[in-house]
Amino acid sequence: MLNREELLAAIEPPAGEIDISEWGGKVGIRHLTAAEVMTLRDESNVPVEKREDTLDGTCRYVAKLLCDERGNRLFADTEAKLLASRGLDILLRIAEEGSRLNFRTKESREELRKNSEPGPT
Repeated sequence: MLNREELLAAIEPPAGEIDISEWGGKVGIRHLTAAEVMTLRDESNVPVEKREDTLDGTCRYVAKLLCDERGNRLFADTEAKLLASRGLDILLRIAEEGSRLNFRTKESREELRKNSEPGPT
């Protein structure tokens, strides 16, 4: 059984990957931490007129998602603006897949709930 230190030191593998043919290969999408998900939820409750630019928000989200084969982030939060040089359609595809893999869409939450329901006894 894992002890506290082992549990906190464990590296979670990527949640999945997505093929970005325009970039010539696949990129990993990591599991977001509970703290990251809660921050994103808090940000989504901010009135539209007070939210940051959509491109900036998309880049920050994608920077949190992209990872290597071990689940380590490829971009720090401070490097998120570098992604603005990439195609918006590609960033949105990554964001959509990241939301699905992290149970941030209604459909993925329903699938999780369905798969978590106890079977007949």
